[in-house]
Amino acid sequence: MTRTDSKILFTALGFLAVVVMGESAKKDGAKRAMALAGLIEAFCHTAHPDLFIDNAPDDAIDTAALDRMIEELKEGELQIGKLDALRTDKVLLRHIYNRLLQRHRIYATDRMMADETEHFLHEEINHSVGPSC
Repeated sequence: MTRTDSKILFTALGFLAVVVMGESAKKDGAKRAMALAGLIEAFCHTAHPDLFIDNAPDDAIDTAALDRMIEELKEGELQIGKLDALRTDKVLLRHIYNRLLQRHRIYATDRMMADETEHFLHEEINHSVGPSC
C-alpha cells in the first residue's frame, strides 16, 4: 500500500465514523473526519509500524524491482562491487530489508516468528538499543 493509498483509507475510515455518529456530527463533519483519520493513522503506525516503509513517497518504492533484486541476491548474481554499493546505499538497504520482512510474513510459522523475536530482543539487549530508534 502506498502512502497515498493509506491516507485515502484513513480519511475514508474517519469519514465513515463521522457518518455513523449521525446528525449531531454533521457540523464540522470534514474537520472531524480528518481528525479521526489522524487518530486512525497514528494507531496503525503504533500497532503495526512494520507495515509502513519509512513513509516514503509513492514512487520511491518499486516492489517489483526490489523483488527482482532480492532474487538476484539469493542467486548470487550480484558482483562484489554491487554488494559494496548496496552496503553504502542506506535507503536502498532499508527498502530491501523492509521488503524481506514483508515477504517473510507470508510464509513465517509461529515458531519462526518467535525465534526472530527472541533474536531481535537479544540484539537490543546486546546493543543497548532503546525503543526510540
